[in-house]
Amino acid sequence: MESWFNRRFEALYEHPLQEGRCRILLATEGEALAGMVSYVYWPLEGTGKNCRSYQILGVLVSPDFRGKGVFATLLDAMKQAGTDDKADYLIGFPVPASKPAFVKKGWTHVFDLSWYIRPLSILAALRRRAFKGGAFSSEVPENLESDGFMQTAADSNFWKYRRGLMPEWPSWWHEFQKDGYRVCIQFRIGVRKGLNEAIIGKIYPGSAPATIIRAALRSLFGALRKEGSTVFVSLALNPSCKTETLRAVEKMFLKTGKQIHFINMSFSGNTDGFSPEDWNMMRGDIDTW
Repeated sequence: MESWFNRRFEALYEHPLQEGRCRILLATEGEALAGMVSYVYWPLEGTGKNCRSYQILGVLVSPDFRGKGVFATLLDAMKQAGTDDKADYLIGFPVPASKPAFVKKGWTHVFDLSWYIRPLSILAALRRRAFKGGAFSSEVPENLESDGFMQTAADSNFWKYRRGLMPEWPSWWHEFQKDGYRVCIQFRIGVRKGLNEAIIGKIYPGSAPATIIRAALRSLFGALRKEGSTVFVSLALNPSCKTETLRAVEKMFLKTGKQIHFINMSFSGNTDGFSPEDWNMMRGDIDTW
């Protein structure tokens, strides 16, 4: 665990990409550490040129200092830091227990990501094989192309950097091309009650219509069935953003009641960041992906 944490810390705060861009804020009392919060540079697409955007990481409060206003103090300090850094946006994905505190401090609860799931293979449930990624690429595809909505930038170099944020949880890419369109799907393998689950983190479809995206998903399903270890496929996305990806997913997946909150704070006065229909966010847009 120490090795894992050290690598994640270095990727989050000490990588050249983050130099002069990230912030770690500490709350102390004497020599005691009461809590901390941080944010890192997080390039967004669909927000205009030269957008200064950051993603907040988890707010931690020591058990010895809970109930003493440390959480609120940290949020105030982060808001001031965002102002000092001339941020356009601070974005975050808070747990349900902390969301009201963020809203009280001026954050906007823009929308909730909804989880969708699809059963894939009963045979895989019986076999219980370990996943082998030989049919997929662990390398980030070059020239990723988004659909133009607000989301993590389709920047191959940033996605290569992102691999260090969750060490020892590899991601895989599946590419599909048809009729001049190219769809790139990223996923990781999780385990739910002992069963392998392919969790789609991001779909970069370019200008592909829903029919092509559905074909790309069917291609992924076929490759996963052939590999033989995956029982379910799931993904989280914003149902308020009426993308071609959403149209494809709604035809192929079952919507569940599970959600992830998305909050935003704007420092530029630009109100685009408060329109839920503008954000094509998915599980892969969260720092813990």
